[in-house]
Amino acid sequence: MRRSCFKKRRWDAIAAIVEHLEADLVRFPTDVAEFEDTSAKMSRWCNFEGVVGAIDGLIIRMKSVSPELQRVMRCDRHDCYGLNLQAIVDADDRFVWFSTERYASCADGLAFRVTKMLRKLEAGALGRPQGRYFILGDNAYPLRHFLLHPFRGAHAPGTAEDTWNLCMSAARA
Repeated sequence: MRRSCFKKRRWDAIAAIVEHLEADLVRFPTDVAEFEDTSAKMSRWCNFEGVVGAIDGLIIRMKSVSPELQRVMRCDRHDCYGLNLQAIVDADDRFVWFSTERYASCADGLAFRVTKMLRKLEAGALGRPQGRYFILGDNAYPLRHFLLHPFRGAHAPGTAEDTWNLCMSAARA
């Protein structure tokens, strides 16, 4: 395949690979038994009951970017070009969901806000009653009944907020 042809079709190829991986290897829990099993494993791992995953973002760096995409693919914070990968992992360190819908210039919280997964979670994908199962994240993510994160800012040692933040940090590590 000629290089120019590949450049024109690379995003189609990447989309096809991601779609294949997502369909065959990456699967978010869908029923109470799977939630209970995942929650039990996560509880042993992070000492929080009801946790079914942890979410975070990562910039997938790219060496060369076409001039028309340089502005949107640029991440000034990391001084690179790339894609913003959002992912949820379980207690076995398996990806149970991921998205590369946004470029590196997009902050993690915004990158997650535009995904289908957020809409699924808001519609009750973690089952009923709401609040029984949840995902842990950092402050970049919106606080929801299914998505918990640390308190913002510094807190005096020994306060409830400081203890919560310490536990949250340890759980996501």
